[in-house]
Amino acid sequence: PREERASYHLGAARALRATGDLRGAVKTYELVLRYEPENTDARTELERCARLLVAQKEQERDKQGRGLRGLLNKVLGGD
Repeated sequence: PREERASYHLGAARALRATGDLRGAVKTYELVLRYEPENTDARTELERCARLLVAQKEQERDKQGRGLRGLLNKVLGGD
């Protein structure tokens, strides 16, 4: 049963990642690793999704920063 659960959740995690739900995928890969700590596919994909999430957050932060700088420059009459 543990292998079946791990297999089911591994498929669900892959589907979540494919649809862009990286947070959901991370949580589900973590669940797979609770059932099968030695599952290298789940561990690799978990790390990959975590890196993608960090990159997304950095991009969002950069976008917000550019938007705020642009607004500030407009208000202050800068470039």
